[in-house]
Amino acid sequence: MNHSETIFITTIYPAATDYLNDFFESIRKQTYKDFDILVVNDGFKKFKTIKQQFSDLNFLELKVNGTPAENRESGINFVLGLGYQYIIFGDSDDYFSPERVEISLRKLIDYDIVVNDLTIFDNTGI
Repeated sequence: MNHSETIFITTIYPAATDYLNDFFESIRKQTYKDFDILVVNDGFKKFKTIKQQFSDLNFLELKVNGTPAENRESGINFVLGLGYQYIIFGDSDDYFSPERVEISLRKLIDYDIVVNDLTIFDNTGI
């Protein structure tokens, strides 16, 4: 398999529909571009539309039907056998700064695990 050494894993599900455009747009705007995206799909029926809308992203899809913890575990087990060196996680109801992947990879050179802070916001701001 010819792929990047980095994969970004997320899970999608019907309740996250309202957030997916912002999520994938933030993935598209990453300053570091050489990564694949594993979408662990738990019942989201319109993923083909997302793939078409964001066709510049390199998607892999794993269809699942479990608890959030089981779905994440399935995603991890799926990519472990594919030879990726770096795994970055992100929830599909979030969106990220353009440097999220780049900074994570820089830090993963020196550290086994990197944790990002989250900023919570709503329609009125942060």
